Amino acid sequence: MGTVLMLAVALGLAAYTAVTMLPRYSPRAGMIRRLGHLPVGPLRADTGLAVRLRQVPVTRRLPPQRFRLLQAGLAGGAAALILAPWSLFHLAPDWGALALYPPLLWAAPEVWLWLQARRRHALLTRAYPDLLAHLTTQTRAGAGTFQAFASCPPVLREPLRDEVEELIADLRVAPFPAALQRFADRCGTPETRAFAQSIIYQQSLGIALPEALAAEEAHAVAMARQQVRQRIQASAVAMASVTVVLLLNGLLVYFTPVLFDLMGLIER
Repeated sequence: MGTVLMLAVALGLAAYTAVTMLPRYSPRAGMIRRLGHLPVGPLRADTGLAVRLRQVPVTRRLPPQRFRLLQAGLAGGAAALILAPWSLFHLAPDWGALALYPPLLWAAPEVWLWLQARRRHALLTRAYPDLLAHLTTQTRAGAGTFQAFASCPPVLREPLRDEVEELIADLRVAPFPAALQRFADRCGTPETRAFAQSIIYQQSLGIALPEALAAEEAHAVAMARQQVRQRIQASAVAMASVTVVLLLNGLLVYFTPVLFDLMGLIER
């Protein structure tokens, strides 16, 4: 099984590389199309996959069509490898392997992408309070917007550190609202999206950045306390349920001998 999978992956990657050399799928043509210098025909929207691809740094600049092409190459390589003895030597193919390996290799990149996006989402959510607290401290001390964000990377954990470093590079050439919105889109978490929308809206009303960050920090603390209360309540319910089950189990163990004794007396 391992040999078949390794050979199928090698064939799939070779087919993917060969197809990307065609003008339609080449990286250069894709870059030109994105710049708008070549007309692009209507393509099927794949919004869900595009969002997941943007949330993982390795696949951030990979178009959904290229990702589907990679899946097709892996599945096709597996099918070709399994059917090769039948086409070359007229040997009966392994129909079970043909039904298993191509779908498995088609789904493997999807599963990997989902796991990477889920892990990254959890890490970003965990590191977001550190970013907010540091920005609030820096702006209260009198730092400007760029200086406050530029001082964040040393105190942040990955992958939020990389996203903030990209935001800092974006702030050098772009307005703050546009750079902050792109930062929220790259992160893709509800916390960063709400943070960007709130900061942009409050600044459009003329509210200074320190006051806006202080309000966001207070809101984040309130939400964290509410989540802790919800977890405590859920834990209490779970513990009460376990206690009731254990109590019923103990009563059953205690009264079972008594029930058998009563049944014996009735039979006599």
